[in-house]
Amino acid sequence: MVLEMLTGSDIKQDDKEIVEYHHNFQKWKDSLLERINTPWCMFDFPWKFYKMYHNHNEIVSNMNGFAKRRLEELMVKEKSNNKPKTEGKFISFLEELSNVGLSKQELLDEIHAVLFGGFETTATTTHFFCFMMALYPEYQELCRKEIDEVFSDPLLTHDGTLTYDAVSSLKFVEQCLLETLRLYPPAFMLMRNLKKNFIFDYEGKNVNVPSGTHIIIGAYAIQRSEKYYPNPEVFNPDRFLPEECAKRNPYTYLSFSAGPRNCVGYKFSMNELKTIVAYMLRKFEITTTDKLNDVTLLPNITLTPERGYNFLFKKRKF
Repeated sequence: MVLEMLTGSDIKQDDKEIVEYHHNFQKWKDSLLERINTPWCMFDFPWKFYKMYHNHNEIVSNMNGFAKRRLEELMVKEKSNNKPKTEGKFISFLEELSNVGLSKQELLDEIHAVLFGGFETTATTTHFFCFMMALYPEYQELCRKEIDEVFSDPLLTHDGTLTYDAVSSLKFVEQCLLETLRLYPPAFMLMRNLKKNFIFDYEGKNVNVPSGTHIIIGAYAIQRSEKYYPNPEVFNPDRFLPEECAKRNPYTYLSFSAGPRNCVGYKFSMNELKTIVAYMLRKFEITTTDKLNDVTLLPNITLTPERGYNFLFKKRKF
């Protein structure tokens, strides 16, 4: 779904290149984790003598090759199709960026940014969402009721296909997704470089952090803080009712970061997630044999369960 939006190409999920890209992405994560966990390898010179260095470069080269092929396909398509864009015609993300004059390297960087940011995060969030729905069947049923109402409205669905307005109307589903992301933010830490001095109060004392300092913001800790979210360990979608959101500082919710450098794919990813879970809950009832503490969460670049949760998908009868 992400790749089709990005390039406009209809590439099947079992396509050899997609499988290979996924495999390379996982290996890249492993090599990056190993570098982070080996402090001296954070410096370029000793890193070049480390055993993972050449493997890492090969992996990056393979992923770059994938991105370049997608960009070349787009350029060939643009040359062969000189017809003006018609209203309502799908225009890929890369086509839009190309039309505003981005260079080839900038386009390649955008391919990586979108694939890295939208590939695993969506899958992980869907996994956590299913777990929350299985643990809280009362909320699963409320989501399903809302989804069924949308599917029964001929103005919102065409032959069983959700329209944009249908996805936008799934307000309670969105609340459940936002609450899932509060508890399990894929980007559990945010890293920033200060461009000016920053002064904050710590235990009654002013602490000055100079410009140029690299800082880490613990989104996971902030979003599970009693200070901002009463009973923070409890799954409660009502936290994201409009009136409840208005009571909180917006910077206490960082699942998509915040401010001028927040996630550029926020709206797309929310619509993508709502579409996936709408079809899923429309067709299946989800249960699990796992409990909250059965599976350890790992800080593997993104927040990842140590193993997949055990689910039972029971097909609904209409």
